[in-house]
Amino acid sequence: MIQICRDNPLSRSFRSSSRGLSRIDETPAGILLAYFTALGSIAADGDGKNSPYTKAQVKAMNQPGRQVEIVFKEAAKSVKNETKGQQIPWVSSSITGDFYFRDKLATPIKK
Repeated sequence: MIQICRDNPLSRSFRSSSRGLSRIDETPAGILLAYFTALGSIAADGDGKNSPYTKAQVKAMNQPGRQVEIVFKEAAKSVKNETKGQQIPWVSSSITGDFYFRDKLATPIKK
């Protein structure tokens, strides 16, 4: 996951039109790149301890039995809603198999 919250602090030009991180054109096999916001945009820092994206992603990742694609879609929807469309996370994936952050919870055996 790549967090881009602000312009390049090392830039010396105030007239620079470059914002955020440039596009990565190739995604190696089996990789998922998750940007906190769309390419060329800047993600919100948020009011609390974590950014809107971090809060949404942690919540989505902690739900058991959800495939990685669903986790990122749920987080993106939450961020878009919380920021009133100002921040839209972006994902590039070359994952071909199933991946889960958390497996489904095992059903307890009754005695």
